Amino acid sequence: MRWLLILLLVCRAHAQETYRFREDISQAVARDTMPWRLQMAATAYSLSGHYPEGLQQWDLAMPANFALSKKDSFALKSMRAVSAREAILKLSAQRQIVIINEAHHDARHRNFTRSLLQGLRRQGFETLALEALADTLINIRGFAIKESGYYTQEPQFGNLIHEAHRLGFRIVGYEAPAGVNGKDREIAQAANLKKILDRYPGKLLIHCGYDHVIEGVPNNPSWERAMAGRLKDLLGIDPLTIDQVRYSARGSTERSHPFSHASAAGDSWTLKEPGGNYWSASPDQYDLTVVHPHSMDVEGRPHWMLTGRREHNPKIDRRHASLILAYREGEYQKAGIPTDIVEHTATGGPNLYLLPGAYEIMIFDQTYRIVKQYKTTLP
Repeated sequence: MRWLLILLLVCRAHAQETYRFREDISQAVARDTMPWRLQMAATAYSLSGHYPEGLQQWDLAMPANFALSKKDSFALKSMRAVSAREAILKLSAQRQIVIINEAHHDARHRNFTRSLLQGLRRQGFETLALEALADTLINIRGFAIKESGYYTQEPQFGNLIHEAHRLGFRIVGYEAPAGVNGKDREIAQAANLKKILDRYPGKLLIHCGYDHVIEGVPNNPSWERAMAGRLKDLLGIDPLTIDQVRYSARGSTERSHPFSHASAAGDSWTLKEPGGNYWSASPDQYDLTVVHPHSMDVEGRPHWMLTGRREHNPKIDRRHASLILAYREGEYQKAGIPTDIVEHTATGGPNLYLLPGAYEIMIFDQTYRIVKQYKTTLP
């Protein structure tokens, strides 16, 4: 079923524009009759930079009601909140392998992993293994292209790959062959990662999806062991396993776990015991739990993607709705991944947020025709 879903997604992506206006995605969802159309819509919104809508669609597809359990309440009262980034970098210093997961519709998780890269590189981490990557030329090219994978077409995933290459990481994929699912997929992923470590001994960062991060008994019993647990068994090495999915903010506060709106600061956090140990919501499954609070809207953009970036006001004709894509200079012509996307109506819209560097701004009208392009450099 997993590969059927991906095939359908990929076919649809090639059948029409990858990066689309909100209304076009909404109309496609309304016409769709597939049972998983809402999950597909969540990813489609995310790919096009419509991050709030992606979370909202996932809420509809996978509804959940969370309550603060006695265990959670005790953790909040007995521990203190600390920066999740600082906790991870402290714990990773003595580990050879770090495994962190993502929800495929939530670009914030990729942005968070990107924020760890510099610190991990300083600690000697050399290889970044991506479940979503299917590109043997990525280290030569230095950036992702549309054919690099499906989820890697999303701007924050492209930024993650670009930053890893800039810092000198070796970037590799480790996914199981097409058609391999369930238990066999976990086995194949672990075996591929072992081959990577055999070839490139050293410190390894693994970015995976959902429950593949679990060391203990997985939530899907048919797996018997998830990728992380199988890799631990194969190597005899205890990885640092980090979950950033369970308590990540959803599309609305009402649908989210109370932890995701327990902090007013907006930064991602975890908990630390008085004795110095860090918190895991499921210590039998993974080592550390990260909480991503609800996004704060900053002039139409989520606060978590603004750090370190420069604001750029697109030069557009206000008479027409526009989809505005920013590419690093020279990458659009090579089918690269945009570093940011915003949509404007005839009356305006939010600004782009870009890291320092040279860019080519591509402006599309509602027929996906390029109506303007220009270059800009941000110091």
